Amino acid sequence: MSETEPFIDCHCHAFWDFDDGVRTKEDALELLRCAQGTGITEIFVTPHLIIGGLYEPDFDLIKSKLKNLIQLRDDNGLVIRLKYASEFRINDLCFDAIESKSYVCYENTNWILIEFTRGIIDSEIIKNAVSALSKNGVRILIAHPERYFDSEKQAVEKCKLWQSWGCFFQINRTSLIGYHGERADKISWRLISEGLANIVASDAHQGEGKRECRLDDVHAMLVRRFGRIAADTLCIENPTLLSQNKELLSISVNKAWWHR
Repeated sequence: MSETEPFIDCHCHAFWDFDDGVRTKEDALELLRCAQGTGITEIFVTPHLIIGGLYEPDFDLIKSKLKNLIQLRDDNGLVIRLKYASEFRINDLCFDAIESKSYVCYENTNWILIEFTRGIIDSEIIKNAVSALSKNGVRILIAHPERYFDSEKQAVEKCKLWQSWGCFFQINRTSLIGYHGERADKISWRLISEGLANIVASDAHQGEGKRECRLDDVHAMLVRRFGRIAADTLCIENPTLLSQNKELLSISVNKAWWHR
């Protein structure tokens, strides 16, 4: 990877002792060091925001935790940019939060990262939530769609439907490297090959290990399988456009290597 390639990570759990991400301040520092050392220049920290669930931070608490992380960065001579966001859980309790606009978008944008559980993918909850958020002027990025389905066919069909509603998709680095198992691995690569991916992010939860904060390794894998233009769009250009509050690009790639 060239040192000039400025990766932006749009999904990361870097607040220590906060949700299911890094556990300690030392782990958070290791996460930042790994990110900066592997070419990431900007991180959106995306703590879980689950209405009625285990993790339900308000905006002020998220900003306070970001301030602490920035202080940790500065105290250790790092220069990586840090911004707030959230991973907003879509469930049957989220609608009051949507109505009151108490969700947390990516900092200085009208983009939001949403997630849900496998149990609601065929319910009306997702459609109603997408509609409500869209009416508020929010643009939607769906976190790790590859983890919601039992088969590639189901994933492609459902993601095409969500795409028709105006949704965009974020694929996890950890899925592409096989950390979440064979099913998520196959589905993640298939979604990219079908043009149903817009951003690849780390979804980092560890200072070091399989879920560390880096994108250089998966970017190299994407270059080998789909070419540099697609890899750069997923790991560099679209994350930059999101950070600038602009529309994301779609990707078009040759058929995946296993279909040739």
